[in-house]
Amino acid sequence: WLTVDNFAGAGQGNVYLISRNFGAGNGIYLYRSTDHGASFGPNGGTQIVAGNQGAYVTVGPDHSVYAFWLAGTTIQMRKSTDLGVTFGSPVTVASGLVGGTNGDMSLTGMRQGTATFSGFRSNQFPHVAVNPVSGNLYAVFANDGPGADKADVFVVQSTNGGVTWGVPVKVNDDVTTTDQWQPTLAVSPEGNKLGIFYYSRQEDPVTNNAFK
Repeated sequence: WLTVDNFAGAGQGNVYLISRNFGAGNGIYLYRSTDHGASFGPNGGTQIVAGNQGAYVTVGPDHSVYAFWLAGTTIQMRKSTDLGVTFGSPVTVASGLVGGTNGDMSLTGMRQGTATFSGFRSNQFPHVAVNPVSGNLYAVFANDGPGADKADVFVVQSTNGGVTWGVPVKVNDDVTTTDQWQPTLAVSPEGNKLGIFYYSRQEDPVTNNAFK
């Protein structure tokens, strides 16, 4: 994933890219461009964490850079206050996730033209947005909440620049035992609206298969 610092001041126009290296580096690395994407550095990237998956990056109105990832049953974050050169210690964003291989939630579905249910890949990777006015951070992820279904969507907020995070709140308000997963989110430019978007099978409570 990548993000662009569109806020006025030092760092405006910087591009930050985060990726998972499955080669010799075996971890999550951040790269930055200070020339509008013409080049990126440092060579080999800045290591955010060894191993793990689910890397995501965003930038705040104060030019802080936030790197997120899934670490077993938790979501973690590191923050940079020097335009992505160095990062602070990890902070736990959310805990109590079901974990699994790469956060897989063991979801199944029946493809059109077939007669049996089979598994498909899913994850609990975080997506994050920053309020462009207040600087508040919002992280969404899927998790196996209470009930017979395997996946619900949750959002958790930080109002102090990622120092601490509140209690996750379930987003989907259906009363069915169907799955909701793969969320993402966006904040309006005015900072007064937060939109959360996800797959949901709540209109198919009988087979828990068809989704919107």
